[in-house]
Amino acid sequence: MPHVSVRINARQYEVACAEGEEERLLALATDLDACILDLRKQIVGAPEIKLLVLGALMMADKAREATGRIEQAEMEATRARSELQILRQELEASRAEAATRRAAQPEVRLEDLFSGLETRIDGLARKVAAA
Repeated sequence: MPHVSVRINARQYEVACAEGEEERLLALATDLDACILDLRKQIVGAPEIKLLVLGALMMADKAREATGRIEQAEMEATRARSELQILRQELEASRAEAATRRAAQPEVRLEDLFSGLETRIDGLARKVAAA
């Protein structure tokens, strides 16, 4: 298990971490150190332990806030997936309904259409001739 030397509040600490997590641990220590430095400027003369506790609480608050945003985003993504599924189902139903309507319409044959027109024209021609 690797050990990493981190500097927090002007003190060196040797910390063990999992293999491959060294850079992450260094970045976390840098964030905590910056937080404590900011606190030291705000609370002049505060004991080191108080700064460390407040820094840890602030970092935990940020983590909790980020977790809440992630959970909210996951809920919104789930809701969007559900809406997308409903829209897909509605689209499929519409396509099926359109196909059913097309299939239900009688097929018009041109021969029948022209035969009907021919009959009507003959009837009109007889009326004109009779008049």
